[in-house]
Amino acid sequence: MRRRCVLLVVALMSLWACNKENSELAKDLLKNDLAKVITVSPISIFGTTELDSEANTNKLDSAFVGTIEDHLFGTTSSACAMQLRIIGNSFVKREAGDNLEIDSVCMSIKFDLKRSVYDSLKFKEDLLPKQKVKIFSIAKDITAITKSSELDESVVGDNIVEGDIAELDYSTPTDVTHKSRYHNKDANSNGEFDVKGVMRINLKKVFGEKLLSLDSLDCISQEAFLKKINGIIISPESNTTGDGLFSFDPTSTLVTVHYRKGPVNEQDTLLVPFIVTSNSNVIAKFEHNHSAVINSAITDNTTDKLYVQGAAGLKANIMLPQYLYDESVAIPEGIEESSRMINKPKRIINKAELEIKVSEINYLDSEGNELDPKIVHIPASLVMMGYDSEGKIVTLPDYVVSRALAGGRYNKEDKSYIFNIVYLLQGIAASKDNAEFLSTTKIDLSKGFAIYPDYRRNNPRRVVLDGESINFNITYTDTEL
Repeated sequence: MRRRCVLLVVALMSLWACNKENSELAKDLLKNDLAKVITVSPISIFGTTELDSEANTNKLDSAFVGTIEDHLFGTTSSACAMQLRIIGNSFVKREAGDNLEIDSVCMSIKFDLKRSVYDSLKFKEDLLPKQKVKIFSIAKDITAITKSSELDESVVGDNIVEGDIAELDYSTPTDVTHKSRYHNKDANSNGEFDVKGVMRINLKKVFGEKLLSLDSLDCISQEAFLKKINGIIISPESNTTGDGLFSFDPTSTLVTVHYRKGPVNEQDTLLVPFIVTSNSNVIAKFEHNHSAVINSAITDNTTDKLYVQGAAGLKANIMLPQYLYDESVAIPEGIEESSRMINKPKRIINKAELEIKVSEINYLDSEGNELDPKIVHIPASLVMMGYDSEGKIVTLPDYVVSRALAGGRYNKEDKSYIFNIVYLLQGIAASKDNAEFLSTTKIDLSKGFAIYPDYRRNNPRRVVLDGESINFNITYTDTEL
């Protein structure tokens, strides 16, 4: 009973310590020196840059299309495939002698300039660039597709844009004129765009004819409809100049067929809509043509700079010192034996913070000139995950307990990201060896930890981390009960 009370008191003090810098907490709390509080000196940790091509890019609530050039990371382009859905009985009832004539086929897209990404420096004095795109029908079922790499040429059907190439004109619908990202008459109080509107693109009538040819059995269910119409793909025109990534809301996308039924002069135009819903599989296809610097960082496993990029781009792989969790590995000279964390059942972890600084290169342009911090868009938060024995991503226990307490938010003052992994380290201390820890958590510590932008499946932001400024600060209490 006494032991339980002691552990409870120490645990409560540990929670309080999460927001304190005092390493002497609980020093005089218990009698007879039952507790000892120690702050471990920052532990040197290294990381490398790896491709993140296996990230899922489906089930999106927002999407991008276009191409953007980045002087640090290279070129990134994005296309988007979407399944269409019917609304009720979205088929046209035909009667003998009916002569259907299509007036137009229109695709409506709801865009969001606030989330769009483009080169703020390049377009300081010019109007925001207009993306040129192509729109294709989808040639096969995409229901089971989850990754960008699976959207290959076999998925792409016929070009269904009227005139083959469409220009996304997102200034006209809302009468927006802007000279830069942060200085325009339509900016909000933070100097950011908050403009949403709808643009319309004319599609070929042959696509409308295919939609109108569906009968009642084809539209009896969504599954039956998808056997006939797989969806559409919006893709940047191949000769694009890297103007930007245009953001839009897939679930507000609508294809409307306008037609006449009967003599032209006696009938008003009718319409039948086909929509993209939250149940539609929306998949982004990202293609990265990385710069020579990044390719070198990947192949040479360089550790001084770590490149992290969302949208199935790049991730950092962080390795903890092996002696922390493996008793067979000797502790380096100058580090106390007590710094080993494995097989410490009486140890209470008060604080465990992995801090990573952001490289100053993020704030410089291609010529080395300092950028205005307002136009440096690095990820607002990063996520840290583990790997299982097969190298698949596993959620850390700290994220299971609380996403907010797990940290990873960008600190503008210190220009750093801090991850709180108290529960992870507590699990290591409670395990006899790495094998026991693996069996209980499915996390293989020897494979390291992945760091990538939050919502990596569709977050095109990127950041360069300082690989030489990664510290692991630990405060723990050793009980003597």
